[in-house]
Amino acid sequence: MGRTLNWFDALLASARRQFESHQYGEVCRMLGRLAMPAGERFQDSEEILSLFVEASLKLGRFKDARRSARALIADHAGVAKYHHLLARATESDPQVDCRHAAKHYRRAIELDPRNIEYLCDAGEFAVSLGRDETGLAWLRRAHDLAPDSMPVLKKLVEGLCEAERLDEARELMRNVQFRHGRSPEYQEMRSSVEFRILNASQDNAVVEDEQRTVLPFVRIVAAEKRPARKWRADAAATSRPHFPRVLRRSQARHAP
Repeated sequence: MGRTLNWFDALLASARRQFESHQYGEVCRMLGRLAMPAGERFQDSEEILSLFVEASLKLGRFKDARRSARALIADHAGVAKYHHLLARATESDPQVDCRHAAKHYRRAIELDPRNIEYLCDAGEFAVSLGRDETGLAWLRRAHDLAPDSMPVLKKLVEGLCEAERLDEARELMRNVQFRHGRSPEYQEMRSSVEFRILNASQDNAVVEDEQRTVLPFVRIVAAEKRPARKWRADAAATSRPHFPRVLRRSQARHAP
């Protein structure tokens, strides 16, 4: 048993180093082949399995991550981290119904209600499903717990914009101006909110124009372009009929 424990300690130390070096494939290769003897429990087996789940998520191996996360929850149902990992693996897998992740996000928040990461991930997921009230409530709680965090503020603003609550997003940006006013990220977010508001107003104007009705007794006549008038230069174009007579009399009076 002592040799087995030493082997587990060495394996765990190596897996930690590989994970910190972002060598997730190597972590999965080492821990994926791990076969624990039936009926035995090791001191660090929980951490090894947790590292395997996180490495599988990084590599996009969602099926392996879900299977290992369920094994962790079966033995440690009261740990919020494992419910959060299972929720992420379920949400990210395009081959499964992502709505099943909602109960795991909710369970993670129930076990750790002050965890900002869990609140942000659950809030973004709820808003993406159209559950705006629940999702925005979680995002606001995360912002209240970390008012100085720019990433949390950005997620809340994105959630408000996705829920089409642009006026609330603008009001939020005004409220945090004294706290983050000089930050370039704040300026970028504020410009993005104003741009979305402008686009929304233009779209509404286009919709109103399309919805206008023309009454049946109104007839729209296109403006016809008349050709330019041409002036005649022959005898028929004389402006007055008496001008030629006057001209003839004056010529006859001064004749020699």
